[in-house]
Amino acid sequence: MDIGANAEAEIIVEVLALLGKKLGLKVCAEGIETGAMLRHVQKSGCDLGQGYLFSKPVEAEMIGVLAQRWHA
Repeated sequence: MDIGANAEAEIIVEVLALLGKKLGLKVCAEGIETGAMLRHVQKSGCDLGQGYLFSKPVEAEMIGVLAQRWHA
């Protein structure tokens, strides 16, 4: 939260992404709600992301359908 409005929140994202990378992990940002948040987590080095920007919560059966839509 507060990406784009709170420098401390942005630093936390950057440091956690760096820590994950240094440990050889894939980093997934959760709670991406705006384009500004997406740009910041991408710039910070996150590999994956999820949140309302992409989709509201759905039933498990719909995950395949959503993945096909995003892949297309």
